[in-house]
Amino acid sequence: MPFLVLFKRIEIWLLLGVVIAILVFAFSSEESSVEEIVQTEPGAETEVAPEPAPLQVLPEPVVEEPAIEEAPPALIVEDIRTEPTDGGKIIALTLRARSLDGEKIVINDRSLQVSTDTGATVPRFFAPFQNEPVITSEEPTEVEVRYWLATDPSDTVAKTLWLDFQGEKTEAKIPGNG
Repeated sequence: MPFLVLFKRIEIWLLLGVVIAILVFAFSSEESSVEEIVQTEPGAETEVAPEPAPLQVLPEPVVEEPAIEEAPPALIVEDIRTEPTDGGKIIALTLRARSLDGEKIVINDRSLQVSTDTGATVPRFFAPFQNEPVITSEEPTEVEVRYWLATDPSDTVAKTLWLDFQGEKTEAKIPGNG
């Protein structure tokens, strides 16, 4: 029996002793998660633990509901920056927009129409390799769009832009136009 050679090593006996000690400790624990059954002699008095008092249910506090507020607008103008160029200005608008119906909205000429205070339509500024901003939820999303505002031949300077988004018109004052 060649496997008995293992019992000649002291490490095996120490390991065996540790395993037996752990097993004895685990199975002889005095704490028990199960209720202990008390055995008493017949006729001996047993102490009965008093029953805990029933839980007292407190009435729920009355909370006054706040008045229903109007929904925030679908489009808020956060920032307006202008960059003068030959023949006009580039208007960079930082907007906080949200979808009223939860649908994904691509910000383009159909979803956001921009016009001046005189009613002239303002075209988007074309930037190659730049994706159109997308609004994906009912939560406000910050987007940046750029428009090209050409110099008017009659030298009248537009002071206000009107943004039409999801049926709501929002006013944006162009800075630097006295």
